[in-house]
Amino acid sequence: WMLLGGRGSGKTDGIAHFVRDHLLLLGPRARVGIGAPTIQSVRDVCAEGETGLITSFSREFTYRKSLLDARHELGGYVKFMGSEEPDRWNGPQWTLIWFDELALCLKESFDQAQFGLRLGQHPQTVISTTPKMKRWVKDLSENSTTSVTHGTLYDNPALVDSVKTRLESRYGGTRLGRQELLG
Repeated sequence: WMLLGGRGSGKTDGIAHFVRDHLLLLGPRARVGIGAPTIQSVRDVCAEGETGLITSFSREFTYRKSLLDARHELGGYVKFMGSEEPDRWNGPQWTLIWFDELALCLKESFDQAQFGLRLGQHPQTVISTTPKMKRWVKDLSENSTTSVTHGTLYDNPALVDSVKTRLESRYGGTRLGRQELLG
């Protein structure tokens, strides 16, 4: 599943909830790999960001910040990894993989992660990304096995109207506005 949307469209929040539901469903059998372009971005956005998994559901996790991993209260395991070192994705096995900002990640890391996606009855990859499409990401989005959901800044009910209005008045109608606001 690829959640493709502009900045502020609620991608991180949506996927964090999806990951939590996966952990609740599989309990101790869940093994989730979460990747982003860098180790800093996976920590700052996917784990500890305003709508990151650990921030949103902190009471449900034992989070080891120094190791960038977490154990869910039902026993599932989560590992946060950057894409800077593709070989680190070689070895771990997953029931679910989440990649954030895929177009900014190294393709080799995404590919290595796919070989580890082999646990459970329905192992799957979820992606949250802005439309900064590289050819390989565009090809993935057009693959018949990929379900794509589009979102825009205007779809986010948590974003206050004044922010939407300010961004629209400044960037509406521009190439950057079409890419970042509309996805």
